[in-house]
Amino acid sequence: MPNGNHWTREEWDAIEGFFARVGPALSQFAAAHGLKIEKYYHDAPSWSLLFRHTSGGVGKIDVERTSDEQLRIWGYWWMDDYKKGIRFLKTEKGVEMPASALKSRFALTETLRMILGWRKDELTPHGGYKDTWHKHWTEEQFGRLDSDYSTPRFE
Repeated sequence: MPNGNHWTREEWDAIEGFFARVGPALSQFAAAHGLKIEKYYHDAPSWSLLFRHTSGGVGKIDVERTSDEQLRIWGYWWMDDYKKGIRFLKTEKGVEMPASALKSRFALTETLRMILGWRKDELTPHGGYKDTWHKHWTEEQFGRLDSDYSTPRFE
């Protein structure tokens, strides 16, 4: 069970059971495209597929469990200005769909293509990160965080 969550043991078991079913499709997609998987960030009922955006910054696809048989796919792209403490962000909330839809990978592929097609002028600034970032990282360390991700590959 994740630490600090609000889920009961039964709820957490259902979340893990859901991702035991859809996880192989997510893992195969991530491997095929060179994406990094992050599971249950902040104890959320989701897996994230992260990558370096071709125009800079980080892109992310979140696959969120909305029920035992349904999920929602989210798209994100952000670029950070460490000195000013500003994150420039774009988010797209997908429609809810059956978990079985992941078998075709179509929704994941389309989400990845959509994120890679976004332009920098579509990003919205969100401030308030300076104290947190500067407390945890030097500018040099912060600049290397994106190196954890690779640029997506297409087959």
